[in-house]
Amino acid sequence: MQLDAQSADGIAKKLQVSLKDKFESLDFKTRKALTILAAYQNHDTILFDYYGIDALSIEFFENLVNDEIEAGKSAIAFDNLQYAPGKEPFENIVPIKISIDLLEES
Repeated sequence: MQLDAQSADGIAKKLQVSLKDKFESLDFKTRKALTILAAYQNHDTILFDYYGIDALSIEFFENLVNDEIEAGKSAIAFDNLQYAPGKEPFENIVPIKISIDLLEES
């Protein structure tokens, strides 16, 4: 994914990383955030999953995505709801729970 210099610099500052840092050397949380923000530079709507994001990082990612939503963009995010709050903290984020009962009744 190609970004212009100004967009790349803005993302680096937001995530407090250097443009000289190698992607592979960044921690998982920073790589995931960088990927999400880079996708938002090229698209108004993105799809991503919360797989691998620990409970302590959920709020960070929700703030990141909510900032983009407030800027007129949107996202569809998938989660197994392991850390889902009782009430969604952002008015812009609408949780839709889908469950499938894989057990057949006898």
